[in-house]
Amino acid sequence: MRLLPLTAVAVCAAVVLAVPGSAGADEIRDAQWHLPWLDLPAAHDISTGEGTSIGIIDSGVLAEHPDLSGAVQPGLALSGSIDPLADPTGTGTAVASIAVGRGVGTAGSTGVSGGDGILGVAPAAQVVSVSIGDPEIGDGAYVAEAVDELVRIGVDVILLSIQHPSNTATGHSVTAALDADIPVVTVGGDGGVSYPDAVHAVAVDRDGQLIGPGAEQETGLTVAAPGEDIPVATPDGGYTTSVGGAPAAAIVAGTMALVKAHQPGLGGRALIQHVLSHGVSGPTDEAAGSMGAGVIDPLAALTGGGNDVPDSSQEATAEDTPAEVVATDNTLLVTSIAVGGLLVQVALLAYARLVGRKHPA
Repeated sequence: MRLLPLTAVAVCAAVVLAVPGSAGADEIRDAQWHLPWLDLPAAHDISTGEGTSIGIIDSGVLAEHPDLSGAVQPGLALSGSIDPLADPTGTGTAVASIAVGRGVGTAGSTGVSGGDGILGVAPAAQVVSVSIGDPEIGDGAYVAEAVDELVRIGVDVILLSIQHPSNTATGHSVTAALDADIPVVTVGGDGGVSYPDAVHAVAVDRDGQLIGPGAEQETGLTVAAPGEDIPVATPDGGYTTSVGGAPAAAIVAGTMALVKAHQPGLGGRALIQHVLSHGVSGPTDEAAGSMGAGVIDPLAALTGGGNDVPDSSQEATAEDTPAEVVATDNTLLVTSIAVGGLLVQVALLAYARLVGRKHPA
């Protein structure tokens, strides 16, 4: 993973979505209902995403927000955008805080063990921001360029959260990213885009029910995540809430960063397969299809598949067993065979001596 130097930016205007920017950071942390709902405190005991990077394609990310300080690095500014570390609309800063927020807020304390403000799904991961001023130009051609740039940089996960027209060029770039072992997460459902090789995130509320329309059956890989009144950071250094597929996509991307940090060997299709196989709770019969694989479960993604908590319902195989355990088992086997052979030789020698005594020459 190759990242670029961190630079400072000026604070931009606020984007008000739901709650006043004057809300206290501790109130915002308390409002992050999705943290306990997803068992993220327990997940963070296993992984915080350290050493991973999420490339975000959106309006830009305000790197100077207290909850994003030290978390954001610049990629490109495309199609009318001036600075990838400035955010004129607030959407990029919002999803970045959900994915990697440091939980610093205004109190100065930090991270998983304490503090206030926005705590992200992967609070130790980095963001590489690629900003697009007008994603409509060239029928979305700049979006394809943004994906290509993040592949060139070498991020671990791409979050394609900007609204844009679905186009063939971006579809090819998404496939190329996957071929480079980089999964791409997009916003599914209403207002989303459909690329067969992307993971599409749809939103659910506190009851696990879909918000708005779900994904279509033919839109590729789909998973649901919380998207109701999710607290987010704003470009004025304050807070508000967000709703819909964009916060859900940020949670899915953050989950992939957690798993990638915990199992660095997973990437691309293997990472997607692991998360959608082991890191979900199954949808109800009524929601099957529209929720895709089910609702994201970061703790299960980290502990499933025999990784930290073995699945007792399945027989362990050498393929599912860590290499160091296999090596240990082989060593014990070889040692047992050697000791057994030695005992046989001793028994044969004793028998020969006994026979010699009974039948002297």
